[in-house]
Amino acid sequence: MSTIITIIAFFCLSSAAISAGQQLKRHDPSLAVSADSAIRQHRKNRIFLIDVRNRKAFGTLRIPGTLNMPLYAVKTQPFLKSRPIVLVNEGFAGSLLERECRQLDQKGFKASILTGGLNAWRYRNGPLEGNLFEVKAFSTVTSRIFHQEKDLTKTIVIDVSEIRSSTSRQLIPAAIHLPQIGASAKQPIQNFSASDLNASVREIKKNPNSAILITNQDGKGYEHIEKTIAKANLGPVFYLAGGLSGYSRFLEHLALSRKPQAKRVKTINECSPCGKKSGSESLE
Repeated sequence: MSTIITIIAFFCLSSAAISAGQQLKRHDPSLAVSADSAIRQHRKNRIFLIDVRNRKAFGTLRIPGTLNMPLYAVKTQPFLKSRPIVLVNEGFAGSLLERECRQLDQKGFKASILTGGLNAWRYRNGPLEGNLFEVKAFSTVTSRIFHQEKDLTKTIVIDVSEIRSSTSRQLIPAAIHLPQIGASAKQPIQNFSASDLNASVREIKKNPNSAILITNQDGKGYEHIEKTIAKANLGPVFYLAGGLSGYSRFLEHLALSRKPQAKRVKTINECSPCGKKSGSESLE
């Protein structure tokens, strides 16, 4: 119980800071380049595509002809000033790219960001090379990345759990609840279309820069939900790894890590059946 209270208190403090005057961070659409535009320009060698993922991920699956380097290293390459550059990652995490993009512009680079990243590139049938079985990694978002990006105005969360839990309401209060999509994991919805979505989600389709994140309680069954999402024609979407349960655990660990070391108590209890010692972490 103390763990749940700690998580809720941690979240409420964050929410209170926003309501006290901090607005959601605004996404800058002027820095964005659509996947369709990037595909056309790349084919004509008019841009540099800079993949800022780590070397292992790049080696596994990438866009042909892309340059791979850490984000901080881009500004150290003067030859990149010879044509516009487009920064590329999986697609959901954009706040760091936007910050770097502005700095690059100040240093004489013509920088922009691939909207939706590699996930959007794949959705628009852009060419890829490497292990194509790893393509789903583009649409998977970890709890850490979601927590980093959740306060951006472009981030839209859809909870497809059959019943919206108190955890969902407390941790992601702005999430849109669409249980009919989640139900498709058990029984496919044959005639599901965009007209079945509520007004909030239909509004999403008017903003091409929206980052849509799908979640449920445990992060399972996404492969079945994908078919229904495709029928709704929402474009490239992302999925929260581990679902709401995984995000709740992440916040628990984050709250614990921010406590003073003296508060991170480890209790030792005797196991009643065998009399052996057992340890457990306590968030007191």
